[in-house]
Amino acid sequence: MSPVKSSVVLLVLGVAGVVYHLRAVDDVQRKLGQLETEVTELKASHRLVEVRLATCENPSQSASVPFEFGASEMAAGDSITIDSIESRNKGFTVGGRYLVRGRYTLASHASAALVVSVTRNDRSGKDTAPARLEISKGVGSFELPLEIGSPGHPHVTLYDPKSGLPFSGVYFGAGGWLLAAKSWSYSGSP
Repeated sequence: MSPVKSSVVLLVLGVAGVVYHLRAVDDVQRKLGQLETEVTELKASHRLVEVRLATCENPSQSASVPFEFGASEMAAGDSITIDSIESRNKGFTVGGRYLVRGRYTLASHASAALVVSVTRNDRSGKDTAPARLEISKGVGSFELPLEIGSPGHPHVTLYDPKSGLPFSGVYFGAGGWLLAAKSWSYSGSP
């Protein structure tokens, strides 16, 4: 075989090897993304189990927490209803752990992240990871933990999975924990 043909053969084999390697890297990155999603879901599931245990270990210490609905904004056809909130705490408090149960209708998007979280009043205090549930268009129910790390306003909100932006949500709470009206719009217009 001539030196030119040998070089071409080696070049072709080298390119084939690089292509094979790049495909393997893409496969590993895809699998890593799947594992990261699974870890996030397991952490959320673990927090839910912890809150369930905290509210059920001694049922005489766990009770329904009174709440009111506050500011709400829903995209066309969407709805969020909170049926109950349970805790060992008698009301909303920093350090409190709650189990939020409710129902939703998702009509405006094909899928969403349903998130239970607290919008903090200021930058002091502890951030707690929001609990989230990936949902698809339709009707369903949710049961998610809420941990309050600092004063603020609890809410259940639907987020677009691609942009990460909210499009429907409802605030809930009691007293200073309730955001009765908001001065912004999810759609960007007042």
